[in-house]
Amino acid sequence: MLQPKIQTPATLLTQSQPLIDNANNLTEQAKKAVVSTVEEFSIATDFVRICQGQINIAEDARKAIVGPLNDHVKWINLQFKPITAAVTEAKGIVSKKAAKWKSEEDERVRLAAVEEQRLADEQALRDAEAALEAGDEERADAILEVAAETPAPVMKAPVARGSITGATGSTRTNWKGTVEYDDVREVCKAIAAGDLPANIIKDWNKTVMNGIAKSVEQEGKHHGMTIVKDVALAVR
Repeated sequence: MLQPKIQTPATLLTQSQPLIDNANNLTEQAKKAVVSTVEEFSIATDFVRICQGQINIAEDARKAIVGPLNDHVKWINLQFKPITAAVTEAKGIVSKKAAKWKSEEDERVRLAAVEEQRLADEQALRDAEAALEAGDEERADAILEVAAETPAPVMKAPVARGSITGATGSTRTNWKGTVEYDDVREVCKAIAAGDLPANIIKDWNKTVMNGIAKSVEQEGKHHGMTIVKDVALAVR
């Protein structure tokens, strides 16, 4: 693949300077423009068309310069994409296997600690009962008191350390919440009741809301949605 031609600041300025001058000139004219008559409205329409033409020319010039560069970048990305994808897949496979084992091992260690505590409590009760049977009530009370004050056994699940890279491995738990389409009404009710925060809904579908506004065609509130009329000049 041929290397794209790299534009230097000097060569780029040579191509862009006429466009920059036109843009500045149009900006100055726009600031001075007055539209208060039919004739001035007609001139404004021509002005907008000219501006759009200049925008198209500038965009075409930009694409002519960056197009080959973008194509080259896309080609480079394509060469590395399968590499990244393969390694990402390998990482994901082993990560899931390791996380599954670690989660199961954590649970096994937790249950072992619970069982050890249960056995210790049972042994303390047996020892206390034996002391009572022997007529040593003071010793029985002491055994139960010590058992109650003895902290529960702590068993730590293993934390891995790679012998090659020195990386440490553990697990972290993330809780994730989503809202299904069929549950939107229930979520909105919960927001209104104060059971859920309003910022749970961050991304609103502008296309849908604009469509509703178009069907209403009246400024103001519509079921809590604010509708405004935005009038812009259309030049064809």
